[in-house]
Amino acid sequence: MEKSESGSPIYRYENKTPKEFEPAFGDDNTIEDISNHIEKYIGPIHMVFHEIISDKVHIDVHWVQPTEEKPFHTLITSGMSDKAMNTPEGVDNAAYAELCICLPEEWKISQEDFEDDSNYWPIYWLKFLARFPHEYDTWLGFGHTIPNGDLQHHLQKIQD
Repeated sequence: MEKSESGSPIYRYENKTPKEFEPAFGDDNTIEDISNHIEKYIGPIHMVFHEIISDKVHIDVHWVQPTEEKPFHTLITSGMSDKAMNTPEGVDNAAYAELCICLPEEWKISQEDFEDDSNYWPIYWLKFLARFPHEYDTWLGFGHTIPNGDLQHHLQKIQD
């Protein structure tokens, strides 16, 4: 197996064929549990960006607006944890996860703002990364890096 300079394994996916489309609908109880967790530990959910058609897992993105105590936007997924990730032997308590990102307070977040790819890319990448482990039978964990390649190419694919 290919290793990084630090000795960590390098996983490559460019030669793997993505799985067939598998409709996903989300679990209302799980979404409610995750929403309650977000509101308890992060803050009130201002809005949820819902997926209309989902493949493998139903990924919604919850938006917590900035506050004085937390002067940044927080975006959190729900749905990635509907299925276990394929974690390697020796990695405990990591098969189920969600993702989040904090964006500067001045970041433009609205359906209208998302018409501009320079505002939308964090949502796109949260959804892409949340689906990635289920698409390729792998996992994401602390310290993993994913090359982002050509953003315009990725965004064009989802618009088609």
